[in-house]
Amino acid sequence: MAEHMGELSEVSAIARDDGAAPVAPGLVLLQRDDGIFFAPGSEPQACQDAAARIFASGGYFTGIDYDAFLRQAFGPRLAAPDDGPIRFAAGIEPFVPARRALYKSVRIVQGEAHYCFEPVFLDTAGARPEAAALSFDEFVADMWAKGIRFGIDAAAVRAAIAGGRLDLHSFQNRFPQVAARQRLLRKVPRTAGTPGFELSGIAIEAPIARDVELVTVAGAGTVIEHLDGADYLVAAVQGFVSVDQRSARLSIGPKIVSREGVSGRTTGNLQLQGDYEEFGEVQEKRVVEGTGITIHGDVFGRIVSRGGTITLRRNLMGGAAVNADGAIRVGGVAANAVLRTLAGEVDVQRAQNCVITGTTVHIRHAVNCEIVADTVVIGCASGCAIAARHIAIDSAGPRKQNEMNLFALVPDTARLDAEIADFTARAAAYGRLTQRHAEAVALLTARQDVRGYLALARRVRQREVHLTPPQLDLLRKMAAKVAPMLQEASRLRLAARQAQSQQVAMGEQALAARQRRDALAGDVRCEVRQLAGETQLRMLAVDPHAGPAWHMTPQEVRARLRAAAQQHAPVGTGSAGALVWQPPSVLTS
Repeated sequence: MAEHMGELSEVSAIARDDGAAPVAPGLVLLQRDDGIFFAPGSEPQACQDAAARIFASGGYFTGIDYDAFLRQAFGPRLAAPDDGPIRFAAGIEPFVPARRALYKSVRIVQGEAHYCFEPVFLDTAGARPEAAALSFDEFVADMWAKGIRFGIDAAAVRAAIAGGRLDLHSFQNRFPQVAARQRLLRKVPRTAGTPGFELSGIAIEAPIARDVELVTVAGAGTVIEHLDGADYLVAAVQGFVSVDQRSARLSIGPKIVSREGVSGRTTGNLQLQGDYEEFGEVQEKRVVEGTGITIHGDVFGRIVSRGGTITLRRNLMGGAAVNADGAIRVGGVAANAVLRTLAGEVDVQRAQNCVITGTTVHIRHAVNCEIVADTVVIGCASGCAIAARHIAIDSAGPRKQNEMNLFALVPDTARLDAEIADFTARAAAYGRLTQRHAEAVALLTARQDVRGYLALARRVRQREVHLTPPQLDLLRKMAAKVAPMLQEASRLRLAARQAQSQQVAMGEQALAARQRRDALAGDVRCEVRQLAGETQLRMLAVDPHAGPAWHMTPQEVRARLRAAAQQHAPVGTGSAGALVWQPPSVLTS
């Protein structure tokens, strides 16, 4: 310890106390082998002054017991001269400039200090900086030099340092949910406060306590009850707790409600389990995840819902709205944004420079957008690329350098066509086999001996003739002679029936495949009621077994539509009048 003390410019405030002799009067800090102590009976102001000299001279206290330090430096005198020294640190070390530079500025707002913890690095003389770790002991010294001398939340600071960094992207993701009949607030009689200190260490008197009535904070979903001799604010229903910052009323509702907006200052990114309603803005690069999300302000970030409906009352500017299972509704303008639902409707008043995908898309006015859906209904479309099975547009045309391209999503029926051809060929083959078996049976039964035996045997069975014993012997000899031919005819008849059954089955399979193909290909239609400039329509084949086309990512949408515009010839084009088109199979049916 002695060698470090020599590096400090101020040492008069500390003395060695080995217990052999009393410490000199007026000394406040004592150094012993087991740590740094405040001398018995030291006044708080004297303790502050002594600590300030150590900090000002470029040192800091190692292993500081911050609670003990505050009690002695800012509280009433707790130890009489005879009570012994008060230990508050392990030692004193120099606070070297390289380490001091690791600590950033602190922001003070309305009496509260805010510090951002993030990864820090030591400069290594031009080499690659090395990762470093902050120290709570150094933090106390640095904050003292910056005017923060009282009120550091030691546990929070130590946790932030130990955790490495504070995740500034997501830091308010828990909204309290309560059960019905749960007590929320209890009214406590007001009591006189105690004097405190500002961050700078200046003493302040406690203001007169204000009496608050629970009725002033009781909102919807809450009741006031007198229980166990006290007044309580109790949840009347199960739900989420919401506090109106303007009226200070606390309410319980089925959804999470926020009025502060989503930003790096208020909430960071949000990952929520229930429905969410936000009355403020969602700032750029902020993400809100939940189920059923309503935003009343403008959205510049990303809204992600696992289901329910995404409702944006105003505008979506440069952000994204993604719903796994539900609708997306934008009451204002969507610009330079992505709107994507895997199963649901997208409804927008005006969309500009957007990529939009969904089961059904309704837009009043679309400009320079790329859209893929099952059904698209647009009032006015300018310079867009639109792909769907059903397209209905009131007015469409190019915009400046952007062409107006429409793509009728026609299912690729090659697999079904192959199935139809295969089943048809098999049915024909079984038909031919049935015919061959029938012809072979006819040849066998046309022989004179077979025909004579069959005719005589039939008359005997029907008792049209009566044979004598010698004639019966002759009939048996005839039967033995023609038996192999009769057995072969019987086998051929059975084979013919089996082949005919297979022929019918293959024909039914071919018919079913043809019906599936017609159902896929026939439900396609494109109609533009009024062309306002050159508009081209192309067929775009899609694999019906690869999932819906609107499940493509925004990057895939752009790439697919650009490639289709270059690779496929138009099947319909025009610059005035109307454009109505259906696949040829439908037009000729």
